[in-house]
Amino acid sequence: MNLNRLNEMLGQRTLELAATKRQLQRGIIHRKRMEATLNNSGEHYSKLLKDSLQLQEGLRQLTHRALAAQEDEREKVSRKLQDEIAQILLGVNVQLLSLKQGAQLNNRGSRMKSPARADC
Repeated sequence: MNLNRLNEMLGQRTLELAATKRQLQRGIIHRKRMEATLNNSGEHYSKLLKDSLQLQEGLRQLTHRALAAQEDEREKVSRKLQDEIAQILLGVNVQLLSLKQGAQLNNRGSRMKSPARADC
């Protein structure tokens, strides 16, 4: 009787082991799928990160070029303003010199005419 009982237990254990083996195989398949998904996801995010870094570098370069262009434009405007101011000051100096010379001529002329007026 012991032998029958042992055979039954062996049969039951064999069934349990088969069920456990199927469960382990399903777990292995599931784990392999998850690993493949994670690998694909990791590759995808790695590519996204690489693309993001390239975009950041492009944006940095574009910003640098825009700032350099703005600085060049400021320098041009500054030079133009300096030239215009210098021309205006030169014009003012010429007019002041002309007025000074005119005033000196008027002073000389009025000195000459002053004694004549006193005679009248």
